[in-house]
Amino acid sequence: MIDRDAILEKIRKLIALAGNNPDPAEAALAAGNARSLMLEHDLAEADLGKIAGDVRSEYVGEKKEWPVWQSMLFTAVGEHLNCRPLVERAGWADRLILVGRSSDIQVAQYLFTFLLRQVAGLGNKYKHLHPRMKWASIREYYVGVVSAIAAKFADEKRGDERLHSEPGTALVLAKDAAIDEFLKREGWTITRRGQYKSCSRNKMALLEGMLAGSQIDIRAGVAGDGRNAGVLNG
Repeated sequence: MIDRDAILEKIRKLIALAGNNPDPAEAALAAGNARSLMLEHDLAEADLGKIAGDVRSEYVGEKKEWPVWQSMLFTAVGEHLNCRPLVERAGWADRLILVGRSSDIQVAQYLFTFLLRQVAGLGNKYKHLHPRMKWASIREYYVGVVSAIAAKFADEKRGDERLHSEPGTALVLAKDAAIDEFLKREGWTITRRGQYKSCSRNKMALLEGMLAGSQIDIRAGVAGDGRNAGVLNG
């Protein structure tokens, strides 16, 4: 029988190694191994019916209003790791919630926290280089970075033959069905928010952000052991 906790602990260590390793090649290898191990573990479980019993919701964090780029990043990471990323309005705040399989949620939280730091760091450097730039253009830069990350996610999935195999397709469909059933059982009503529309006057900042985002290693994780990736508030 596969020990899920042992698998997650190994993934956690691989993600930590990816975040701490100063050698980009070795860091990328460690992060890639983490994602591959997780997928292989899921594919090794022949009984897809077990997935439904492992779906849960996880509170990630809350703010009065999440910046557009952070909401976009949350959606991109959650969907990439087979979770359903939701934003729940609760009183004065918007709550970020992930719905999915426990292991998928944990890895999504690690990756989301890591990428938040990466994008925020790039944005701070960009603001320092352009101290007189208006916020609308700065926002486009952030959006450009996240758009590039989302595009890299899509390319990675398209290039993974395991996801396009019969077992891989069955796994993805089983996870989607289990999440839908969970949301129905919990009585959640889902409404889609309108997509962010870029301002044509700030295209240069958007393109510069996309260039910077294309340099981020999306397979890396949170520096450390991942235990600080639980809740984000601000």
